[in-house]
Amino acid sequence: MTVPVHPTPDLRDRLVTALGNVRLRLGPNALAMIGRGEAIRLSGNEKDDVADAVLGVFRSELDQLDFLRAAVDLIRRADIFSEEILLCLDGDRVSINVNVSDVFAWGGGDAEEITPERLPVLEQAWRDCRAVDADEWIVELYAARVRGMRPQGAAYPKEPGIAALFDACGPERPIGLGNPRKPPALETVDLTPKPCPRQCEHDPHTWPAEHPEYQCAGDLTYTTTKET
Repeated sequence: MTVPVHPTPDLRDRLVTALGNVRLRLGPNALAMIGRGEAIRLSGNEKDDVADAVLGVFRSELDQLDFLRAAVDLIRRADIFSEEILLCLDGDRVSINVNVSDVFAWGGGDAEEITPERLPVLEQAWRDCRAVDADEWIVELYAARVRGMRPQGAAYPKEPGIAALFDACGPERPIGLGNPRKPPALETVDLTPKPCPRQCEHDPHTWPAEHPEYQCAGDLTYTTTKET
C-alpha cells in the first residue's frame, strides 16, 4: 500500500492554522529593520516555536504512518485474505477495516475498524485462532471481541475450539431480527473404549474399511467417531 506524502489541501490548511498561532516578539532592532523595509531573521526561541507548530501537525501524520506499517505487517504475517480487508480514505486519513458482513447480523454489510489501540486485539485473535487451528476466523474473532458480541447463529463455527473462543466474547444472543437461528450443535466425539461388538480380530490397518463407523484402537476395542 502506498500512502501519498505530498501536501493535500487538508494538510496545508492545518499547517496554515498552526503557524497562524505562532506569536513573534520583535525587539527595537527588529522593528527598526522592518521600518527600513529589511527582512528579519527569527531568533532561536522563535525558530523553536515555528518548528514545534509544524511538528505538531506532522506528528499525527507520522503516527498514522507508523500504525499503517504495523497493521500491514500484522495482516501479512497472519495471512489474512485481501477480501477481508477494506481500506477507506477520508481526507488525509487512511482507515483499515475488516469485512464482517453477515457475521453479526444476517443479510447486511458490516465492517470493524482496526485502530492503533485495537491492533493488539487483532494480534491476539490471530494467535488464539492459530492455537485451535482456525486461522480462517481471525477477523471475525477480532470483531467479536471488540464488540463484546457473539456472531449470529448462521455464521457460527461448528468446531469446539473456535466456538469456545466466540462463546467467551459475550452472552448468548436471543433469536430475532439479524439472528435467525441458534448456532449449530457442536460436534462431539465419544472416545470411551468399548468391547468390539463382533469380538473379531481384524488387522488394525483394515479395520476402518470393514467397520467405517469405528476407529480401530489396535486391539479388541474401538472408539466411535459418530456424533452423540
